[in-house]
Amino acid sequence: LMTHRYLELRENLPKSKEFGLNILPGLDEERFRQFLRVSLQGFNYIISKIQDHLVFKSNRNFKQMELSFQLAVALHRFGSETSSGSICINTGQIFGIGEGTIVLYTQ
Repeated sequence: LMTHRYLELRENLPKSKEFGLNILPGLDEERFRQFLRVSLQGFNYIISKIQDHLVFKSNRNFKQMELSFQLAVALHRFGSETSSGSICINTGQIFGIGEGTIVLYTQ
């Protein structure tokens, strides 16, 4: 039990960060707001207020995802209207990351 992280075998799902890194930034204002529940201007304002916080500074051994990607994941999760378990699954599928990473980005 102590040598395994999970009790049951887990299936690896194919994932892609393409949407969060390349598609989302190019959405028009209305679709951007529908998806993240904030305007592009508001999104950039939040970035400007949090970008210097130590939590977003990588150490030498661990490279973090871009702040804008992490914020988009958090805003999408916070703005979703489904149950908490399915929010992580849906957000993970959209952004190409695991449920644990979503929890990490939103703590």
